[in-house]
Amino acid sequence: MASEKQKAASRANGARSRGPVTPQGKLRSARYNVGRGLLARTVVLDGESLPRFHTLMTSLQEELKPETAIENLLIHKMAVSHWRLMRVWGLERSGLSNEVNASGTHLNEYEMRFDRQFTRALDRFERFRATRTRHLQQTKTLEVQHEPNNQPG
Repeated sequence: MASEKQKAASRANGARSRGPVTPQGKLRSARYNVGRGLLARTVVLDGESLPRFHTLMTSLQEELKPETAIENLLIHKMAVSHWRLMRVWGLERSGLSNEVNASGTHLNEYEMRFDRQFTRALDRFERFRATRTRHLQQTKTLEVQHEPNNQPG
């Protein structure tokens, strides 16, 4: 753990910092931000198309037709995973993959992670829907069996 003297020295040094000054330092700093942007808390980053993300969400919702809040959450998870996967593909296409890989961030790892997240969310969606459908069918069967017209008499 840092001593109070070390903490004070760090604060003083940080206050003097004005960020990267040389063109190489600025480029290195920009590359770092690109790599960290892959895990950004916001889904659509500056420079990305919010309407395209909404189109992706809409197309997934129209195809899967969610009926519950959980199904909606899983669809959102699929859209976010796919969006981030497309971001990785964009980095590869733009030629930034070598710079990002040089910073210790391997795009293949992100690609596999986002693909797995999408696949898991889709699998969970399908299992949830199947379980819910079975439960509804069982409930209807029990209701039909207990109707007054179906009682032995």
